Amino acid sequence: MRKIAVSLALCLLLAGCGQIGVQPEAETDPETPQEPAVVLPEEDWEEPPEPEVPSGGLYLLDSVPILDPATEEMIWEDKGDYRQSVLWSPGGSYVAIARTTETEVMVTVLEPVKSAYWHMTMPDGSNIPEGAFLPEEDWGRWSGNDMLLVTLGGVRGDTEESTYRCSIRMESSRLKGTSTEQVTKKLAGIYDFDHDGIPENMELVTLLDPEVEGRAEFYELQISKKDGTRLWTESAHRSHPGWTSMFACRIDGEDYLLRYKPGMWQGWAVYH
Repeated sequence: MRKIAVSLALCLLLAGCGQIGVQPEAETDPETPQEPAVVLPEEDWEEPPEPEVPSGGLYLLDSVPILDPATEEMIWEDKGDYRQSVLWSPGGSYVAIARTTETEVMVTVLEPVKSAYWHMTMPDGSNIPEGAFLPEEDWGRWSGNDMLLVTLGGVRGDTEESTYRCSIRMESSRLKGTSTEQVTKKLAGIYDFDHDGIPENMELVTLLDPEVEGRAEFYELQISKKDGTRLWTESAHRSHPGWTSMFACRIDGEDYLLRYKPGMWQGWAVYH
């Protein structure tokens, strides 16, 4: 009996020694789902390429959509460039779109109803030269519904800006245009021709001959109010010197514009 008690005590002691160093398993919360580990292929861990920064830090626009101002429906769309600007004509008949790439400038006039368009050319019929640029502001201005004034810099290889008058017309469902370089000079003098107490602006516009560099083709006197409203325009062609003469005069203390415009042909003449 004594041997059985000793043997039982020895077995309990050995069983207790066998539990030393054994850690209990951590209990898991049955309500928290365990996400399985995901091992991706090595090629999925490649670093994405850095975006390419173009010249000058400019990025291409995906497209240039033109919307109808009344319905907001898209009526025309073309590829985008680094810079683009849109000018609607006063009557909404045409829209001028100026676009700039890294080295080129393109000005397009669109007639949205018939999807007819004209790409601006230089007075000699060539494209806008490479290296030309548009001013940051006021690159274009509509003078009437079918005449667009475009300012370009660098046409002659320098930073000087030049202004071109583009005349737009529709012919057999095709949009056509011509451009003429013009030089504008403000005339001296303070005159109030409409007698409203506010002096007008007087400018002499010279349109150059596209065939002979620097030669005037015809002249145009423009008299406008301070807000830009045109009061008077008179043209004179170089082939008939003396046919059109304009004088600023004062009668009874008020300013007037005197015009002498004769016409002389073979065998007869008119004076008015």
